[in-house]
Amino acid sequence: MKKTSIFIILFISIQYLSAQNIVDFFYSIPAEYLDDLSYVERKNLVSNGSLTNDDMYYSLNIDKKNGYLRLKQSYTEGQSGYQIFEITYWNIKNKN
Repeated sequence: MKKTSIFIILFISIQYLSAQNIVDFFYSIPAEYLDDLSYVERKNLVSNGSLTNDDMYYSLNIDKKNGYLRLKQSYTEGQSGYQIFEITYWNIKNKN
C-alpha cells in the first residue's frame, strides 16, 4: 500500500512539473519523422531559426504562446522542391 501511495503521489507531481510547450514536443518527435534531424540539429535550429545541413536548408517559425511550429525544408543546390512540417499543440488548461 505504501509503494502504491508513493507511486500515485510521484505520478501526480510529475504531471504538474513537466510543463510542456511546442518546443519540448518538437524535441521529443523521433528523427525519422523530421527528415532525420538529430536532437542537436533541432536544438541549433530552435536557437538560430535556420540550419544548413549538406544540401538542405531548414527554417523554423515558432509561436510558443499559441503552440504553433512551422519547419520549412528546401534544397540549396541541384534539385528543387520543399517540404513544410506544421505542428500544433493545444493546451486546454490555458484556453481563453
